[in-house]
Amino acid sequence: MKYLSLVILFCSCFSAISEEQPIHVYLCARLTEEAKGWNDLVTKELNQGFHLFRPQDVDLSHLPAEEFDHQAYQEDMAGMKKSDLLL
Repeated sequence: MKYLSLVILFCSCFSAISEEQPIHVYLCARLTEEAKGWNDLVTKELNQGFHLFRPQDVDLSHLPAEEFDHQAYQEDMAGMKKSDLLL
């Protein structure tokens, strides 16, 4: 039953893919260099019809050190709130 529910949910999400309303996906993954390579490999398959939020792509280098953690939290939370799916 769990498997059937998961398949139905997954298929219903993909039936709604269109250029006007892409599915927003939040990539939940480690941020190590090894993981970033794997993230690139996985997410390049999900380019058309999807908008991907990858925390590894957030650039915070322009911020002073004391603002870094707060801004990283805000960017991450905004990506989560906008997402339809977690990968």
